[in-house]
Amino acid sequence: MRVNICFICVNSMKGYNRKLLKTNCLNKWVVYTITVVILVTIYIVYLMYSHILEYYLNYYFMYHNITLGPSSSKNLILLSNSTMTGLGTKEHLGYVFPILKKFFKPFNTTKILFIPYAYPDVRDGVDTHSATDFFTEVQTSFKKLGIEAILLDMGLPPNRQKEEIKHAEAIYICGGNTHNLLKNINDNDVLGILKSKINSGIPFIGVSAGTVIHGPTIKTTNDMPVVSNPKGLDSLGSVPFQINAHYINPISIGYGGETRDDRLKEFLQYNRNAYGKSSPNAVIGLREGTMIHVSGNQAELVGFGTRPAEHFYLGDKDVLIKKQIPVGTRLDYLMNI
Repeated sequence: MRVNICFICVNSMKGYNRKLLKTNCLNKWVVYTITVVILVTIYIVYLMYSHILEYYLNYYFMYHNITLGPSSSKNLILLSNSTMTGLGTKEHLGYVFPILKKFFKPFNTTKILFIPYAYPDVRDGVDTHSATDFFTEVQTSFKKLGIEAILLDMGLPPNRQKEEIKHAEAIYICGGNTHNLLKNINDNDVLGILKSKINSGIPFIGVSAGTVIHGPTIKTTNDMPVVSNPKGLDSLGSVPFQINAHYINPISIGYGGETRDDRLKEFLQYNRNAYGKSSPNAVIGLREGTMIHVSGNQAELVGFGTRPAEHFYLGDKDVLIKKQIPVGTRLDYLMNI
């Protein structure tokens, strides 16, 4: 009897242990699954909203304002992009306000001429109202800086447009398509007057296409040639190096085309010397949130501290050299290549 009772107890204990083991295994899988779900959720949230965290980190803690004073010639702010996303709506040039306030202050600027050559209303004969609608955002932003924005009427004859540019207190060339920008500059014969205004030292703002146009040529733009430029691709040449705005070099799974770095290497192989010089050519890749401040023959990289620029040039045996430039760095050496 005692043996039977003991046998029953032992079997009961074995059954209990098996149930306990199954329960523990189940609990482990539940914990594991929940952990994986939480980690995946955190990763997805990070991908969706990390740029917002980065925005405020840069704006309040890692922001590099301009340090160079104004010059009697060439006072330029050349931005990669006009908007950065924080919480709420995107504000045109909003993230650049601290820099623009300091930049404009010595000039006591009251008016700025907005040139929408890269982003016109009329496209292949159809009025899209693109520039007109966009101008309302530009007006709002500059009003906050105490500056009145004036829209250049692209419907005016070239001579009238020249006069508008000639008498401009400050100039802002927005982004859009760089090929279209250069075509409109050439068609209206204002390349010379723009160069003259730049060298006179007035405050000059460029964004995206309006930044690329300040290089010797527009060959390092990302834009498709939606229009032809019979006069070639030579541009303002305000700086002696090429600029690639919106620089990024991602490699996506399944993508088989050239990367941005591949394209820039190709440019350097076909354009080995700096424009009109015997020195090696160079390209500066500007990331979003950064800009080049030019004051005379001096320059500096300013803006969001987590967005360094890239200096591209060819090394021995055509190896592409990519040198990272931290935000806050002086770029005087590039002004003399």
